[in-house]
Amino acid sequence: MSRHLILLMLCLCFPAKKSFAVQCVDINQDGIQVLSMQLTGIGPAKARAIVNYRTDNGPFTSESDLLNVKGIGPKTLDKIKEQLCKLVAAAAGAAITQNNNNEQQTRLKIRNVIKRARVSAGQNQTKKNAPR
Repeated sequence: MSRHLILLMLCLCFPAKKSFAVQCVDINQDGIQVLSMQLTGIGPAKARAIVNYRTDNGPFTSESDLLNVKGIGPKTLDKIKEQLCKLVAAAAGAAITQNNNNEQQTRLKIRNVIKRARVSAGQNQTKKNAPR
């Protein structure tokens, strides 16, 4: 019993290091504190830079987008790559959004063509039906 108590005390006093973290980090959702605590080699300043970049430029769609963040280079990216998650979902979401925008634009163009055709047909009919 006392061994279990000592083990419990040790676990509570010495939490696991960043490298032992099991959960993946969502760089499109998590805040500065989570990013700095969970990602190897990322402190508060780099975490703030990630969040600021995300706020200014929208969600990250690939891991390589992180290279655009000030203070994150290829070495840092290699360190944290395995700890990241949900970028596939973000990329898919961005693609879906783009497709939806394209669909909306196409529908709008079709509606405009139909309107113009109706207007032209209406003008032609009035000319045909006009008394001579």
